Amino acid sequence: MLSAPMCLKPALLTVAEELWTSVIVYSTALLKATPQDFKPVPVPGGIKVRSVSSADVQRIHSTWEFSYEGSYTYFEECVRHHPSVYLETDSGHYVGHMLSTSYGTMGMLYVNPDFRRKGYAKVIVSQLTQKKFDRGEDVYVVVDESNSASQHLHESLGFTIVPAGTLVWLWCGPNPFDKMTC
Repeated sequence: MLSAPMCLKPALLTVAEELWTSVIVYSTALLKATPQDFKPVPVPGGIKVRSVSSADVQRIHSTWEFSYEGSYTYFEECVRHHPSVYLETDSGHYVGHMLSTSYGTMGMLYVNPDFRRKGYAKVIVSQLTQKKFDRGEDVYVVVDESNSASQHLHESLGFTIVPAGTLVWLWCGPNPFDKMTC
């Protein structure tokens, strides 16, 4: 996996296509939150917030659109070493989650379809953002350029687009994440 500035996309794509038979290109925007601009959202009644546990990794692996065999291990490492948020109802029904990644951003936001359009994504992002602020960490999120709903969600919480923060991710070969660690 390679993350690179947008201006290098044509050259990197040319090289990648010459070297590997399978190449996936994924363009993303980088957004940042600062403590002074952050607009936290309270946790509604009937909802519990906790960190993602190792027992939750299979669920997270099954919800990520880019999952592959080796990503399970990557998620385990992220959960073990970085802040995360897992939302569930008081009765134990899964609402959603978000992880911090090995490269310093928040990602893999997911809300169970039964709980969508009720503000839970904002609660999840808000909770993880606050955890990272409490640890003295900078808070960034990478959002697919075509996912305007996610971009708007983060902007509504005070995130702003980082100028020249467009990243191009290239996944090359049959399993480019094999050696990924946190």
